[in-house]
Amino acid sequence: MHLVVYGKENLDKTQGLVEETFQEIRNTNKSIPIYPGQPCTPDHLQVLVKAVPIKQGHQLTVSWPVTPSIHHYEEAPCSYLGHLIGHEGEGSLFHALKTLGWATGLYAGESDVTIDYSFFDVSVDLTDAGHEHMQDILGLLFRHIKHLQQSGVSQWIFDELSAICEAEFHYQAKRDPFSYAMAISRNMKIYPTKHWLVGSSLPSRFNPDFVQKVLNELSPSNVRIFWRSKKFEGQTDETEPWYNTAYSFENITEFTIQIRIRSEIRSGSAPKIGYPGCPDPNPDSKILDPCKPNPDPDILIFRSGYPDPDPYF
Repeated sequence: MHLVVYGKENLDKTQGLVEETFQEIRNTNKSIPIYPGQPCTPDHLQVLVKAVPIKQGHQLTVSWPVTPSIHHYEEAPCSYLGHLIGHEGEGSLFHALKTLGWATGLYAGESDVTIDYSFFDVSVDLTDAGHEHMQDILGLLFRHIKHLQQSGVSQWIFDELSAICEAEFHYQAKRDPFSYAMAISRNMKIYPTKHWLVGSSLPSRFNPDFVQKVLNELSPSNVRIFWRSKKFEGQTDETEPWYNTAYSFENITEFTIQIRIRSEIRSGSAPKIGYPGCPDPNPDSKILDPCKPNPDPDILIFRSGYPDPDPYF
């Protein structure tokens, strides 16, 4: 059992109030509920779910079950990946999608975190044009992930992330006392005493092997794709029982995903995607315009407009 009291009185008075108010509550020494195992069986992977939302708009969420960061919060693998994939500056995935007129927002990070499992999600708010180019967007995303997998994990990027997180922690806005106390009480169940206040907010231990392990889990073999749009009305064949959401469920193979990655962009040029300062794992590759004929038929053209460094991916 854990208790957090937030108040303006001095420590002696606060301690007296706590003892008077809570001393009759028994500590039953109950442990945190644990639900071992993974929620996704093989039948839940390599799937495409189309759903009809309540509000207008289109959204694409690409999700992977990954090793939970809660046991490696100082290494912060998902924060590192979210920092790169969710980057919004020039050369980023979002910048490319925005330039093409396909997206208005992008989020990347860990979700549904538990002791035993979690997911890494990339969610894209699509424009009407982006909705029509969903497969192209998937190709750009997987091409970007493969680029990161080949580039390796960089110390300077982790240091940059650590510095940003430290600044955000020290200069964060004052939180609502009720929410702040609840957050610390949750941290007390998970983290050692010295990290009760900071939780997982401050990445501090560079572990490239573990970050690479989680990065490699973002593969076509265990992906889950959720595509939401009002345009799917009348095109679904299932209804979930809790909110009566109309949806359809489709199995997709890794081969199908690879074919989508290898398809050419059907319109416009393809901006180069990468993180500023990251080396190109294929510096000798020439940039090809996907809208022009391929001068070398032996080279597969990715949606991003670059030769495939690994034709068996």
